[in-house]
Amino acid sequence: MKKLLLLLLMIFGYQMSHAQTNTFPSNGNVGINRTPNAGKLIIGTGNVTTLGAVASNGLGINANDDNKVVGNIAQIGLGLQNSYQPVAIAATITDASVYSMADLLFATRATNTDVAPVERMRITAGGNVGIGRIPYAGKLLIGAGNVTTLGAVASNGLGISANDDNKVVGNLAQIGLGLANAYQPIAIAATITDASAYSTADLVFATRATNTDVAPTERLRITCNGNIGIGTTTPGPYKLAVEGILGARTIKVTQVNPWADYVFNEGYSLRPLSAVEQFIKANKHLPEVPSANEVAKDGIDLGDNQTLLLKKIEELTLYMIDLKKENQQLKKQVEANSKEIRQVKTKINQK
Repeated sequence: MKKLLLLLLMIFGYQMSHAQTNTFPSNGNVGINRTPNAGKLIIGTGNVTTLGAVASNGLGINANDDNKVVGNIAQIGLGLQNSYQPVAIAATITDASVYSMADLLFATRATNTDVAPVERMRITAGGNVGIGRIPYAGKLLIGAGNVTTLGAVASNGLGISANDDNKVVGNLAQIGLGLANAYQPIAIAATITDASAYSTADLVFATRATNTDVAPTERLRITCNGNIGIGTTTPGPYKLAVEGILGARTIKVTQVNPWADYVFNEGYSLRPLSAVEQFIKANKHLPEVPSANEVAKDGIDLGDNQTLLLKKIEELTLYMIDLKKENQQLKKQVEANSKEIRQVKTKINQK
């Protein structure tokens, strides 16, 4: 009887000593180290761990207190429990209001050492997703690294890669298409052309011409100001620059002003042929026509050149018309002279 009384006293004393930490209200809610003011089970400061078959494997849950402090974390850890678990799912508070917002984090550990896992993906309170980066812009932001989608063949598909967003000339954001080995055979890329805060970039299209695993070669570029280069990376001031042979069924030039028909206007000053002859002897090309050296240096404007050639053809036509008139006058003069000669001969014969 004394032993039973002693046991009851011990149980009563234990319950009294823990009355402020573990509570079991009549509503069925349970509080461990805390009054259960919310939910069926509430646990105060500390961790909850469930163990697997191996004593140190399992699920660990820990939480900071509920003070609204930016960065406080509630976390679920998975896997081997040493100082840190290798996988973690966590909520981190992003503001200190009464009803604070929080981001959802996913972290893993890439080494077999007892170090904290590293954040790999974040879903913000606003629903934006960041992979390898805090998503400060857009619904999905991916940090340094590649994105690959695969086709029916494991190495076929779409690959997206991007360098960091430091404003470095030449840094690329690239979409690769087709069989992915070290390089994909087709690429669409943006290459930064200046290092300002709001940098400009050219759009580049590249293909590979051989069946070897080499990087594709740039074939076409659209510059930041809208100029296009085919076979050249520097289209310069031209809206379309082509390095190589351009084939077309029709080329229509619309901006030619004025057209050369003014040559046939009254009062047009036609250079005398003798002056043209002197100019050719001195310069080895027609007046107003660019020299061979000028064409080699600056090229020719197709519209202007056509206008100039037409002008020379029309001037040549005027020269021919004048020559024909002179020829007709000479012919008349010859006929008149021949008539006089015949008349003189007739008179002589009559004597």
